[in-house]
Amino acid sequence: RGTTTTWIAPSMSELESQSCFTRTSYAAGTSAAFGALVGTARAAWGADAPAVVRARAWPALAKTAGALASGAALFGAIGALYASTSCAAEHARGKRDAWNGAVGGACAGQVLGLRNGSARSGLSAGAAFALVSMAYDMTGRSISTAKGFDDNATPARIVVPYR
Repeated sequence: RGTTTTWIAPSMSELESQSCFTRTSYAAGTSAAFGALVGTARAAWGADAPAVVRARAWPALAKTAGALASGAALFGAIGALYASTSCAAEHARGKRDAWNGAVGGACAGQVLGLRNGSARSGLSAGAAFALVSMAYDMTGRSISTAKGFDDNATPARIVVPYR
C-alpha cells in the first residue's frame, strides 16, 4: 500500500521565519485563491450575472472566467504587495512590530487606488488596511482567547455536547 501525503498550511510563526520570497508567494497564492472565489460569487450573483442566451454557453463562461481572473488578480496583488512591503520594512528596520504591517497595509491599499484610478481611493484604502493591520498586530494577533473574548461583556459560549 502506498502512503498518502497531506499538505498542512504553515502556522503563522513558521511562515514568519521564512524568507520574504516565500512569505510573499504564500500571501499572493492564498489571496488570489480567495479573490477567485469572490470573483466567482460576483459573476454568479452580481447585477450583471452572465446568462446563457440562445443555447450558447461560451459567452457566459468567458464572462465568468473574466470575473474570476479579475478577482484573483486584484486580491493576489493586494496580498503580494502587503507581504513583500511588510517583510521589506521588517528587514530594513530590524524590528518585528506593528509598524511593519502598517507600512504593508498602506502600500497594499494603493492597488485599489490604481484599479479605480483615484488617489483618494488609494489613500483611504491604504489608511484602512494600515489601521486594521496595526490593530491586529497590537492585540497579539488574536481577538479572542481560549476562554473567549477578553472584553468582560461577552458571555462565554455554552457548548452542549451531542450524544
